[in-house]
Amino acid sequence: MFSLFNNNQISGVNPHIREFQNQFSENQRKTIMSCLFVIANLDGEFHRKEEEFFVEIASVLGYRLTGDYLDDFMSIGRERLTKILNGLDDSQKDWYIITAYAMVHADGQALDYEFQCLESQLNIMGITRQRFEEVLAKSQLLMNN
Repeated sequence: MFSLFNNNQISGVNPHIREFQNQFSENQRKTIMSCLFVIANLDGEFHRKEEEFFVEIASVLGYRLTGDYLDDFMSIGRERLTKILNGLDDSQKDWYIITAYAMVHADGQALDYEFQCLESQLNIMGITRQRFEEVLAKSQLLMNN
């Protein structure tokens, strides 16, 4: 009975995920994961729920977490990170807004400095507070329907 829910048997889901993953370059995936990792660790702890969410997002993006992914993240550098974040298209930025906001809340404690970090990342991407609020409002409407 549960084999019905095997991802390999759900037609359309895997191609849809692959199509989503293909929207991002490997450098974009790595940069997004790096930014999410920073948010998750700002309080000095990588909480279990944050780690679970982090792994889930890596899977959604098709980013393989290797044993040395921290070294990969550190190799990006600020200038390159800024360039990559600015290179995201509008739909990718909207997805990042929702995902990063969820990371802030992943451990059940949305802290001010996590929001400040997110705001800094969004500023790098040229995202205004108004756009941030509009994207979150749209996502809430979608979830409520």
